[in-house]
Amino acid sequence: TVIAMTLAEQRLVARGLGTCWGGYLRAAALASPAIQAYLGIPEGCRVYEILLVGYPEGERYPNIPYRPAAEIRWLE
Repeated sequence: TVIAMTLAEQRLVARGLGTCWGGYLRAAALASPAIQAYLGIPEGCRVYEILLVGYPEGERYPNIPYRPAAEIRWLE
């Protein structure tokens, strides 16, 4: 499933679409029959992955924490 999702993600991004793996939504769907019903997942079926797809508005990532530049030392 992960390989298929990765390939789908790469192809969608190549076509200009934005993607996001829905890990929290997957966990919620596995835990809640109400969410499964809302998503239209038939009874007896299991959710393995969720991929959210849409048109990106821009390259904004407001939730990425600050990370100082790495100090790299090459050893010979």
